[in-house]
Amino acid sequence: MGHDMRENWHGFLLNQYKNVECVYILYDKKGNLIYIGETADFKTRMLGHLSGTPYSHMIERIVFYKLDTLNRKQVEFIMIDLCNPIFNIQNQDLFMKSSRHEIIRDWSLPEYVCECSVCQPH
Repeated sequence: MGHDMRENWHGFLLNQYKNVECVYILYDKKGNLIYIGETADFKTRMLGHLSGTPYSHMIERIVFYKLDTLNRKQVEFIMIDLCNPIFNIQNQDLFMKSSRHEIIRDWSLPEYVCECSVCQPH
């Protein structure tokens, strides 16, 4: 599906999701979580993922949650910490300096459930 999927997503994103603020989760064809991110412009960010990353060819499913700026940054941080996606590396130093308990204690967050195969019981 690879190349055709990216072309289809390009058209879909251009028409549907300009300037959507969200946390997004990228999955491969086996349902493995490969990346978690946040953005103020979902369309532009996805076009970058689908064309300019080492894992572009792996993306099969994209899930996103519309959130405001503060909540999306907090939720992204916690989800990366909990799920440890294989292509997320930018927050590793921050994770080493903080514990999940401190993050949850300091931030009042709505509850979110990660759908990845690592977090969900089989």
